[in-house]
Amino acid sequence: MIQHALSNTDSATDAIFSLLETLSGELAQRLETVLWSIWNYRNLHVWEDVTETSATIVERARNMVVDWQLANSSAILASSAQQATSPMDRGASSLC
Repeated sequence: MIQHALSNTDSATDAIFSLLETLSGELAQRLETVLWSIWNYRNLHVWEDVTETSATIVERARNMVVDWQLANSSAILASSAQQATSPMDRGASSLC
């Protein structure tokens, strides 16, 4: 899949976007966070002279995905709980 994207595009940017279009949502999310983590490492290295291992870069990406999933599931639960209250309950509480 990666080889196909690289051979059928003219630039790394085009190859990345081609991959993102063909990967499943979960794999695309992983790729996006790894790329962001690599960029974050680049900035840390250039501006703060920080050196990280590749394992640290990948772990940061994994943690970001987990944190996003937890935050998203909390938002879904909160939305579901809010929808479960009746309109009368919401109207009465706004009058108090």
